[in-house]
This record gives sequence, C-alpha cells and structure tokens, in this order.
Amino acid sequence: GSPIHDRYNNFRAYYNAYYNASRVMEEGERQLDRPDQALDRTRLVSIFPEGTGGRGAQFTEAIEKSSELLRARADSKWADDALFIIGKAYFYQENVVGAEQKFRETIQVAEARGNERLADEARLWLGRTLGLAQRYEEGATVLQERLAQAAGNRRDQARLRLVLGELFARAGRYDEAVTALRAGIPDERDPDTAARALILLGQVEEERGQFDAAGESYRDAGLRNPAYELAYAAELSRALVLGLDAPGRTNDGLEIIRRMRRDDKNYQHRAEVELAYGRILANAGQEQEALQAMRSVVYDPQLQGGPLRGETHTRLAEFYRDVRGDFVRASAHLDTAATALRQPAGTEQNLTRAALVGIPRTAAAFNAYAQVANRLAEADSLLELGMLDDEAFAERIRAIEVQRREIYREEQRRLAQTRAQQDFAGREG
Repeated sequence: GSPIHDRYNNFRAYYNAYYNASRVMEEGERQLDRPDQALDRTRLVSIFPEGTGGRGAQFTEAIEKSSELLRARADSKWADDALFIIGKAYFYQENVVGAEQKFRETIQVAEARGNERLADEARLWLGRTLGLAQRYEEGATVLQERLAQAAGNRRDQARLRLVLGELFARAGRYDEAVTALRAGIPDERDPDTAARALILLGQVEEERGQFDAAGESYRDAGLRNPAYELAYAAELSRALVLGLDAPGRTNDGLEIIRRMRRDDKNYQHRAEVELAYGRILANAGQEQEALQAMRSVVYDPQLQGGPLRGETHTRLAEFYRDVRGDFVRASAHLDTAATALRQPAGTEQNLTRAALVGIPRTAAAFNAYAQVANRLAEADSLLELGMLDDEAFAERIRAIEVQRREIYREEQRRLAQTRAQQDFAGREG
C-alpha cells in the first residue's frame, strides 16, 4: 500500500489500542462505583472511589493494552493518555509506587504537549496516590503548588481542593481541611461526590468540636439528593451529632431519629436506627425508654441486630456507667462487647468519633473494678447478716430466696419470649 495508507492503518491501530484501554478502564471504574454499598461511618469518608487491593481483571487488561500502545509508538498523540490510564489502574490495584511514577510521567509529557487539563487531572491522582501511601504532606504540597497558580477549569480546581481537603483531614490538619473542602464543594456538580465531601466535612467539624456546623454539613449532604446509602449515613450522623453533642439540640436529634424510625426506606438499617434512638433517648433523660430501645437491638430477633451486637453492648455499658452509675453491669456489657467487636480497619488518622477503640482494655479495667465492688458488697452483706438476731436472720434469708426465684422466673419468661419471637420469625420466613 501507499505511505498514506500505511499511516492511516497505523493511526487506526493506535487509536483502537487507546480506545480499548479506555473502555476497559471505564468498565472497572463502574464496578467500583457502588451507590448501594453502606458507608462506614467509623472511617473518614473517601470522596472518590478507592482501590481494590489488586482485585479487578479490567485494571490488569487496561495496563496491558496501554503498555502495548506505548511500546509500539512512544511518541503517539495518545502516549500521555496511555500513561495516565496505567497510573489509574495501578492506583486501583493499590500499587502506589507504580501509580506515582506513571502520574509524574503523565504530568511531564502532558505539560510538554500543552495539555494542561490532563496534567491537572494527573496531579489530582498523584495527590490521591500519595495519600494512599499515607504521605499526606507530600500530596498536599503537590496540590497546593497547582492551586497557587490560580488558573484552570473551575470544576478541576474544585476537585483539586476536595482531594486537598481529604489529605488535610487524614493528616489531622482539620482547620485547613475545612477551608479546602468549603472552597471546593460549591463547584462540585455530581450529587454523590458532593454528598461524600459534605459528609467528610461533617466528620472533620466533629473532630474540631463544631457540632452545630457538623449537623449543617450532614443536612446539606442530604439536600444534594445522593444515592440512598449516602443520604442515610448523612441523616443518621446528623441525628447523632445533634442528639448527643450539639448544646441544646437534643430534641432536634430526637425528632430526626424518630422520623427515620418511621421511614420504610430504612427498614434494612432498622437495628442501627433503633440503637441511635436509644442513645439519644438516654441523653434526653428518658432512661427506661432508652434501655428498652437498646436492649431490643440484641434481644428482639425482628430487628436482626446481630452485626451490631458489640456496639450495642458498648452503648449499654455507657448507659449503666453514665446514667445509672452501675459499674458492675457496665463491666458485664463491656466483657461481651470486647469479645464481639472487631478492631476497626484503617489507620489512626482514618478513624472517626464513631469508631469504638480500646474496648478490651476498658473492659479489663472495669472487670477489675467490678470484682472489687462485688467483694465489698459481699463483705458488707456478711457483716450485716452477722449482726442480726436469729429471727431477723431467717427473715433475711427468706427474702433473698424470694428475690432469687423472681430473678429466675424473669429470666425464664424472657427466654420463652425470645424463643416465641424466633419461631414466629422462622414461620414468616
């Protein structure tokens, strides 16, 4: 064929290689974007999709197709795009060394070609990669240097600020995180991305002790009309921060959580909502209702609260410690919590106020206290019994026996009720 025909065939081959790599990458990213996945409120929210830890055949295929293009024609007009695709695939595979190298190469090649838009996108991903490697300060510097130039597309600038805010949050630089997030959120048009950024802002405001501001951020996240799981997490967080922490806002939190209890959309989260309801009731001084709500999470099979067993016993321990001053019962609940809870995932910087940490250590301390308290109570009882005359001694023994029979009957009644509920649930299923 003619030279022109040969060049056309080469062009088509390179374009097809780039197109196929892009398509495979998009397929992998779509699988990562799961709006139906519950949000883990114990960790700082990631604004953009996270890595897979090596899972996902699409990312391996995207690397292979892009590498093939670069080997065949390193000076192709799609070379910088191919480098960028490889960097993203490495990021999703959590290969931070490979991702960092490819994003730096992308920036260099894109700038040489005047493709500032791609260079900025690569900087954003380089910042995220350094954050994934827990090199938060380095990542922040990369993004701050670009933002200092005060140029570029507003949406790209907004996303740079959102990633910068996330890095500051993970580095514990909360004031700077708030500034960056508040600057970036207004120009973010994607409802889910904006909601994630607003939830992260709420978490950071909680860390700063700005509980009213946190409540406003969670409210604004819901107003963006994101996917259900994001809206649910935002509303639950809002109920808890107002009901438990914001001065004078307990009734506001109670109103929100009652509304959530009535909403059928929250049926799959009914146990978590009920636990939050109990905690807020306790803070509102409604002790008996609070205890009933929290106990139902572990004892009412209709709520299916098994996954929350550890947290529920922790919250019951807090109730007996803070509201009733009963450290012995608190110790019993903490013992159960310590065996049921798993250590929360993530580094110290990634954990939020919702995370339950150090429970086994607290349980051990409470257990030691409870043993001392029980020994003291037994000694006091024996001393008191020893001071009674025969008639009073016999009367006290009869009263103790009656009390123990009552406790036994109550335990049997509760066991029978639980079995009946389980049988009913089984028939319904």
